[in-house]
Amino acid sequence: MKYLLSALFAFLSLPMLWTIYLGQLEGISVLGLLFLPLFTPLAIIKPQVSFFAFLANKKYILILLMTLLISFLIWGIWPINTFSVDSYYEEGRYEQDISIGWKGLFIAVPLLWLSRGDMDMLMLAGSFCTLHLIPYNLLPVVPSIGRLKPLPAFVSLLFSFLPFSANWLGPKGWWLGWFFVCWLWINLAIERYPKAFQSLKNLLT
Repeated sequence: MKYLLSALFAFLSLPMLWTIYLGQLEGISVLGLLFLPLFTPLAIIKPQVSFFAFLANKKYILILLMTLLISFLIWGIWPINTFSVDSYYEEGRYEQDISIGWKGLFIAVPLLWLSRGDMDMLMLAGSFCTLHLIPYNLLPVVPSIGRLKPLPAFVSLLFSFLPFSANWLGPKGWWLGWFFVCWLWINLAIERYPKAFQSLKNLLT
């Protein structure tokens, strides 16, 4: 992580605290991502977001495909359950589920192209077309907060808590979680394409 204070903000973010509170498996996915490609099975234990990190490297893609093939031989074509996730749970789609699904491809595809080679940006871009996304599922992208300067990192921290507005706004409040995703991706893109954003800034001023 580039900035120590920004790293602290990452540890205080809602996806981090929520994952710890619920004891969810996203933390294992983060561990797997840290040690790719050796820990590929761990990285895809909750694949909603982490899956897109493999697009950063051809070697990762190959090992992912091999891992999936082995898993199909053992457990069958399990991704079918992912494609029907809204009917998989007895109670149906969760209120906290802010996924856009296949409709989000028109956003995800150009962002994935601009994100190529960057695991964090790829995961953020891919979240627009994942089929099931509760805010704590975003834990794999939380370490990217540490790549930002302290001020935008602090804003990321604040944005990460916006889904809690559902306590006052109702179910629609969960959807404010997209501010966190968009803010992170834009700030990482600014660092990656400074000249392009400077040109855009000049055009607008």
